[in-house]
Amino acid sequence: MKHRKATAIGAWVFDLRQAANLTRCNLPLHRRHWIEKLDSGLASGTSSTSMALADMDGDGDLDLYCTHYIDFMHLIDPTTHFEMGQSNGRWIVSKVNGISTSLPRFKDRFEVLADGEIREIPEADALYRNDGNGHLTAIQSDPGVFLDESGRPMLYPRNWGLAVVFRDLAGDGFPDLYISNEYASPDRLLINDGRGQFRAISPLKLRHASFNSWVSMSPT
Repeated sequence: MKHRKATAIGAWVFDLRQAANLTRCNLPLHRRHWIEKLDSGLASGTSSTSMALADMDGDGDLDLYCTHYIDFMHLIDPTTHFEMGQSNGRWIVSKVNGISTSLPRFKDRFEVLADGEIREIPEADALYRNDGNGHLTAIQSDPGVFLDESGRPMLYPRNWGLAVVFRDLAGDGFPDLYISNEYASPDRLLINDGRGQFRAISPLKLRHASFNSWVSMSPT
């Protein structure tokens, strides 16, 4: 088949459905031939930078975490024109180059700070649960998937994600998450309870992290 136009930064071959498959969700037809699985559940139109695979919930199949960045940074483009307005008593960016920020392209992408400065927000990362049949479900926004350091459910922050790894850092046999971010986003370390629920560690346990573009771990 003729492949759809896409910009790729990498690929994995892994066991998604008791067979070797690519993370773009292609299923093997026979040797050296692949069929793209269009109903895989993977989000389209995101700016992915890295991915990691592990059985996060102990059901015997591989789940997927994707870090996302941004497709184009409008704040650094001097030709970008922002229009502002008020909503519920606060200032918002209402249009970008004449396009409404209520449309999917710009929805929740900008915020106006107290001093009037505009901040551009990166895309949200994605955490996918595998059903074992080659279908992935995004669960990053589900209540209780991510917990803060006190164990309370939290909406996982949108970060400038560059790299991610699953590793058993707590020594309990469950794959934990380490996400390497840049700019104003700190690195994130989240401990897995074995059921696919991730709790942030105390900031005192990760006092410093540099703005790395990659992360690698191995036993010592």
